[in-house]
Amino acid sequence: MKKTLLILTFAIFATGFIKATGDINLGDFEDGVTNIWMLYGETYEIVDNPLIAEPNTSTKALQNITINQYQGMSLHNLSYMADSFSMFSFDIYDATGAVDFIVNVHGKTSDGTDVTSSYYPTTIAGEWLHYEVDLTNAAEFETFDTITQLDLQNNTAVTELYWDNILLTSKYGEVISAIGVTTVKTNELLLSPNPASSSELIRFTGDIEDNCVVELYNIAGQLKLTTSLNNGFLNISSLNSGLYLVKVGNKVAKLVIR
Repeated sequence: MKKTLLILTFAIFATGFIKATGDINLGDFEDGVTNIWMLYGETYEIVDNPLIAEPNTSTKALQNITINQYQGMSLHNLSYMADSFSMFSFDIYDATGAVDFIVNVHGKTSDGTDVTSSYYPTTIAGEWLHYEVDLTNAAEFETFDTITQLDLQNNTAVTELYWDNILLTSKYGEVISAIGVTTVKTNELLLSPNPASSSELIRFTGDIEDNCVVELYNIAGQLKLTTSLNNGFLNISSLNSGLYLVKVGNKVAKLVIR
C-alpha cells in the first residue's frame, strides 16, 4: 500500500501542524518500524501476518498482546487538520476469536477545547476486519479543528490483536509515510530567501500565477495570512517570527521567519 510523492521535500515534525497534501500512512509495518506508536499493553512486535487473506494480504502485521481491558496502543501529540482528511481506517485480526475493541479519535476545537469520538466495534472470528471511521461525519467531527491523538485498544481482558494498514485518508489522494520520517514530499514550491526576516519579500519559484491565493499557517494550524503575490513576491511584514506552512493550491512549502 506504500506510495510516495516524488517532487520536493520539506521538514515537518511529528508534533507539528500538518495540513494534508496526501494520505498519512500510520503503519503498514512492512519496513519493521513501530516507533510512532506508544504501547500501553503487555507487548507489541512486528510479526508475520497470521492470515494472508483479504482484506489484508500484507506479509507483516503488528501483534499487540493485552491482559487487561483498555490496553492497546496510541499515537500522541498529533496536530493534523481535521478538515484535510476523509477517513481513519485500519485492518484488525484477533487470533482468539471475535472480541470487542475501542477506537478513539481525540482532537481540539478551534478554541482549544478537547473533543473525542469513540467507537466500539467487534472483530470477526478467524478473519481480518477492515474498519473505517468516517471523518466527514458532521455529527461526530463538525467541531474538530485538529486531530491530536488516536487510540486502538481492547475492550475485554486477554487478547492477541493484530493491527495493519493504519491510514488517515486525505481529501487529496496520495500517500505519505508518517513512520520514522522527518520529511514529506509535495508538489514543487520553492521560496527564497528561506529563512527570512519579516522585512524581506519572499520570491516564489515554480509554476505560480501572480494573482493566485497564498495561505500561511502557523504550526498550531491557524491561518495567519491570506494574500496574493505581487510580481512574484510575497509580503510577510505582518507575521511574527516562527515556522509557517505556505500553501498555494495543492503546493506546500515550509517557511521560517527569523
